[in-house]
Amino acid sequence: MRGLTAGPVAALLFALGPALPAPAEEPAPGLVSRHGNWSLFDPGAGEDCFLTSYGTDAAGSPTKAQMFVQLRPGQTPPEEVSFLLPGGFGPGPARMFLGETAIEVLADGDWAWPPASLAHKDVLAAGLIGLEAADAGGQPLRLAFDGAGLAEGLVALRLRCR
Repeated sequence: MRGLTAGPVAALLFALGPALPAPAEEPAPGLVSRHGNWSLFDPGAGEDCFLTSYGTDAAGSPTKAQMFVQLRPGQTPPEEVSFLLPGGFGPGPARMFLGETAIEVLADGDWAWPPASLAHKDVLAAGLIGLEAADAGGQPLRLAFDGAGLAEGLVALRLRCR
């Protein structure tokens, strides 16, 4: 078998390599649109629509924690707000912040929800939503979810989902 040698064509391809376009990124399954920091997904043909956004830590770095808004037509409230923390929430209280107002959230495993008594429309109207909790290892977390694009995403969610 002949060994490969670096000839003029190989040298040209090597030189052009960085200038060639990168392969297109595969879209996430069910992704319909993006609205600021929020993404609208519809994996179930209008029946299981939701918005999601990743949180940032105190340094402004992205985290794996996500906030979800799922539309549940015909139910009260029609929007369900929840938080996902891969690896799970730890012991102790978990709180969300709407401006300066702290509200205890109900954490169970990887998920947390505002109490049913909270008007979810108040959560969704907040410009910046904070979440303070401990992870499963007991490390304290302070996360922020930017409201940029949330209002626009909610309009798209309500128009798309039944």
